[in-house]
Amino acid sequence: MANRSYLFSIDFDRTIEQRNETKKVYGLSEWPYAIPLAYKILVSQEAKLSPSIIFDYDKPIAIIGDFYKGREKLFAFLDELLKLNILDNDELTTQINDAKEYLYDEKIEAKYIILECGEIYEMGTDAFEEANKNLYENEIQQIGKTIDDFISKVKNISGDSKNIMNEIDSMLGIGFWDDVLYYQ
Repeated sequence: MANRSYLFSIDFDRTIEQRNETKKVYGLSEWPYAIPLAYKILVSQEAKLSPSIIFDYDKPIAIIGDFYKGREKLFAFLDELLKLNILDNDELTTQINDAKEYLYDEKIEAKYIILECGEIYEMGTDAFEEANKNLYENEIQQIGKTIDDFISKVKNISGDSKNIMNEIDSMLGIGFWDDVLYYQ
């Protein structure tokens, strides 16, 4: 396995429908060895535990949310992050503009967004459904606290500016958007 988290937009509610060839699934992003904050924010609005669209697993090991509301929440957060002036705002602005260009493209828009973390859960010791429930209850449902924790970490990172931005990029996760993912 590749040990990535995956983000898709879909046009069906996976909690009540199966994926089939008539259902639209659009790749948004994949991130190695972590579940970045951007993914958590994007899926946080009207979020619920969901069966996977990519793994054959009986229990809910994904999280689904409202695509449009999640996108609005993400960009409101990113605007606030810029105002805090704690990062390289030129680099952050470039990444935000790239994210906007991608996430506002009509070809990838769908009613729902789904976060798939099965490969990340494989790295831990909890059952997939327990790891997913913990992510859902402790980070997605408490997205305000999750955001506050991120900002606190950013304020406490020290070192040269290039290393700081690399570390923040890996936690934030807005630097890679692509519709071609390992799973599609």
